Amino acid sequence: MGNLVEIARFYDPEEAYCARSFLLSNGIDSFVQNDHYLTAAPWMRIALQGYGLQVMASAENDARMLLDTIGAAELETAEDSPSDATPLIRKPNWLWLPVAFSTSIPFLPKPKPGWFGLLQSTILLTLYIAVLYLAYSWLAWISFWL
Repeated sequence: MGNLVEIARFYDPEEAYCARSFLLSNGIDSFVQNDHYLTAAPWMRIALQGYGLQVMASAENDARMLLDTIGAAELETAEDSPSDATPLIRKPNWLWLPVAFSTSIPFLPKPKPGWFGLLQSTILLTLYIAVLYLAYSWLAWISFWL
């Protein structure tokens, strides 16, 4: 049994599953990485860099050759579309990982009885909202200057 190697990465699940099905129809076993997690939390696609398509190391060259035969789908552009449009650059962006995790996993303490528990929960929830506000403000400020 060999190791798994990643041969492609997709941001759309449909594209990843079509590529996997194409490889399976040609006799190459493949695996879509992050599919269960990103199905449950689709807002994490950018943070986790999408869906990775993996095959056995022994079938890597054949799988790459098969995927290269398909090629990328060409979009037909209208004559009146702007020609100076910039293409989408897909690169790892580690800034989104803490942002995505901070919004999807809130911290709330174990409830305590009485007024102390209500006070503690209110303070911690206010602190959580303030940190999120400051983080998003900082991100907006950074993206403005980039």
